[in-house]
Amino acid sequence: MTARAGPPVAAIVILLVFAHLAPALAQSATAPHGLAWNRTGLPAVFPLQVKTREGQDLFLTLENATTGAEAMGANIESGRFFKLLVPPGTYRLRFDPTGRDAIGKEAFLLPEPLSFEIRGSAKKAGHLVDITGLSVNRPNGAEIRPQSICQVLEQDFEPRFPGQEFNDSGTLLPDRPRDWSGYPGVNIRAYYCD
Repeated sequence: MTARAGPPVAAIVILLVFAHLAPALAQSATAPHGLAWNRTGLPAVFPLQVKTREGQDLFLTLENATTGAEAMGANIESGRFFKLLVPPGTYRLRFDPTGRDAIGKEAFLLPEPLSFEIRGSAKKAGHLVDITGLSVNRPNGAEIRPQSICQVLEQDFEPRFPGQEFNDSGTLLPDRPRDWSGYPGVNIRAYYCD
């Protein structure tokens, strides 16, 4: 009886390495830039902007600062403008390198959690995170600045009825059809503020 030789050890090692790296390579090749998932069930309304340098594709995970649960995930293509609306809460931001350049690179966490909340009566407080200065020699090289969205109520007192005429007291002339689509009302205007 002849003993059968097993597969070469080198082939097994290559297979295991490929199996380990395949998910990261596949994620980078197929994952679109932007939101991947939101597991909070809460509305995403607070601003988060991330600036990256060229050649730094990342997967961003927001982890609940209290429980450690993953709340939201997003793909960031290197050097592209990235803005995301985030649910209310306090999160740790973890950046995992993706793509071919990710091999051998470690994920990094921002040193402090960031809070996304309402401040005052109408300010949605978020953050701008610039990680273009991060490197092995500067692990704390992230710059974090506040970024907020303010909302104001604007009342529209001027009626807008195209082709309709009013008398001096503001009453619609009787021979004109009533079109209420231009009726004055209240609008909410949102803008970036600090």
